[in-house]
Amino acid sequence: MPAADLGIDFTYLSKLENDRGEPPGERTVRRLAEILKDDSEELLALAGKIPPELRERASEDTDFAMLLRTLPKLPDEQMEKVYRAAGVQRRKRRP
Repeated sequence: MPAADLGIDFTYLSKLENDRGEPPGERTVRRLAEILKDDSEELLALAGKIPPELRERASEDTDFAMLLRTLPKLPDEQMEKVYRAAGVQRRKRRP
């Protein structure tokens, strides 16, 4: 895929393809998902992108911020309950 289709420089695309460099911005990830006909939300998650609304809520709600800080420490079985409660369908993990 030409880098121009993504609106990025070809050297940056090469770095991404070789797992070097910083992850792309949200706009680039969404464009990539569009080109690949893939799920933009999944690609954004894989790129470690956090929605601005999440940061905003965490800054306004201390309990929510504490919940976010606690999630990585939860055992898998408790995380499964969180996913179900949030209505998040678990996806197959990519290699």
